[in-house]
Formats: sequence, structure tokens, C-alpha cells
Amino acid sequence: MIVLDISSWIQALAAVAIVVLTGWTLAVLRRYAADTKTIAKVSAAQTENSQMPFLGVVQRTGRTERFGINYWAIQNQGFGPALNVHFSIRTQEAKETYGNISALAPGEEYSLAGDKGSEIGHGTIIRIQYSSLSDVAYMTNAQLKNGQMTIGFQKPPF
Repeated sequence: MIVLDISSWIQALAAVAIVVLTGWTLAVLRRYAADTKTIAKVSAAQTENSQMPFLGVVQRTGRTERFGINYWAIQNQGFGPALNVHFSIRTQEAKETYGNISALAPGEEYSLAGDKGSEIGHGTIIRIQYSSLSDVAYMTNAQLKNGQMTIGFQKPPF
């Protein structure tokens, strides 16, 4: 009879030890999963930052075949392509012009000369919305004041 009691106690203690060990293992795995999730988020953010487009508005001088001496252009100054580019130009007289560009590679520019840019003057606001390769949306707001273009860049959320 005494032998049965000792074996029952050993089985009970072994079961308790397994429950404690399983609980501890679960806690370690949860902490590991949380750390892995953090590393994945940081890695994705680094990838996005290394391929992020940045569209600015620049003034160009010099005569070309198509454009006059001075004109404004949207230029991709970032490290990745800008996709699905939509822009609006609002003059001080509240006249609005809209345009679309399918994509701008890094360093590439789109001229606002001609009909779209002929009225860019003091108080003109240019809003550009675009996305990166990973479909993250960005927005650039530019305003011409006293001959200087001020530019604001917004990452999501807007």
C-alpha cells in the first residue's frame, strides 16, 4: 500500500512539473513572438524608407524646344519610384487645374509648363498625391510665396 502512495505522489509531482514547464515555455514563446513581430515591423519600415519617393516642385531655367526660359516641374527627389501621381494646381484666383502621371522614376521630372503651369504665380498651391512600390500613400504640398516655393511633405496617416 505504501508503495502505491509513493508512486501516486511521484506521478502527481511529475504532472505539476510538466504544467509549470509548459507554462514557462509558453511565456518564453510569447515574448519571442512579440520580439519577432517588432523586428518584422522595423525591417518593413527600413525597406519602405530606402525605397520612398519624394516629389518636390522645382523651377527650371533654360530654353528647351518645348518650354520657355523659366518653368516649374514636379521632380522625384526620393530613392524609389512614385506611382499613381495625382496633382492639382490652385492659383490665387481660385482657378484649379488637375493632372495625372502614371509614374516618376527617381530623378525624373514632369514639366508643369504650358497650360498647367502658365499661371503659377504668387499664392499658387500645388498638391501632389502619390504612392510607393509598397502602396504607401504620400502627399506633397507646395506654395509659391514671394518667389520662393515652400514644400511640405506628409507621410500617412494624413
